[in-house]
Amino acid sequence: KTEGTDASVDQNAKLSAQKAEATARALLSARVEMEAKARVALAEAAAQAAAAEAEALLAEQEAEAAKEAEALAVAAAAERDAKISAQKSEVVSRALLKTRLDMETKAKMAAAAAI
Repeated sequence: KTEGTDASVDQNAKLSAQKAEATARALLSARVEMEAKARVALAEAAAQAAAAEAEALLAEQEAEAAKEAEALAVAAAAERDAKISAQKSEVVSRALLKTRLDMETKAKMAAAAAI
C-alpha cells in the first residue's frame, strides 16, 4: 500500500509541477503580450505627436507664406500707385510746358504786332 501511496504522491507532485509550469508559462505569455501592447501604444503616441508637430509646422509655414503674399501685394500696389503718380506728374508737366510755350508764342506775336 505504501508503494501505491508513494506513486500517487509522485503523480500528484508531477501534476502540481506541470500546473505550476503551465501557470508560469501563461503568466510569462501574458507579460510578453502586455509589453508588446505597451510598445505599440507608445509607438502610436509617438506617431500622433510627430503628426501634430508636422501639422503645427505646416500651419506656421502657411501663415508665413500668407504674410509674404500680403507683403508682395502691398508692394505691388505701392509700385502701381507710384507709376500712376509719375504718369500724372508727367501729364501736368507737359501741360505746364505747353502753357509756357503758348504764352511765349503769344508774347512774340504781341511783340511783333507792336513793332
